[in-house]
Amino acid sequence: TTCRAAALDTSIQAVGIDLSIAMVEKARLTGSNQGNVRFIHAVFPLPMLKAKAFDSILSVDTFDLMHELQWALVSVIRLLRPGGLFLCASTGRVDIPSAIQVQTLSIKQWILECRDVGFEFVQRIDQSDSSIPGRFALLFRRPDDT
Repeated sequence: TTCRAAALDTSIQAVGIDLSIAMVEKARLTGSNQGNVRFIHAVFPLPMLKAKAFDSILSVDTFDLMHELQWALVSVIRLLRPGGLFLCASTGRVDIPSAIQVQTLSIKQWILECRDVGFEFVQRIDQSDSSIPGRFALLFRRPDDT
């Protein structure tokens, strides 16, 4: 996903973060020819990332695995520039090992969780195959500083 975003807009600097070293290595191979992408093997949230340094943050099938969802969402607010966008998406995957705890929040619950930390809900983005249970994409905006 990070490589695709960087390929679509070569003017951006894309950063991918993953807990799995195997996924980071795979992503590095995929993006090895792109000068505007880098990958970090780490747990999110990552305090070393500069506050208000990102225009947008994309999460696909990751925030539902966070043990401390509120803390992760607060970290996204911290990282986004005023007016920055956060896209939270779920593919409705079912291949998660049973040992891993998953936050099974409804769309309404996701919206409430994000609003609780200060996000403005922008819209639900239509998915091409809405027949998959649990599949959604929600777009939020970090309010401007006042």
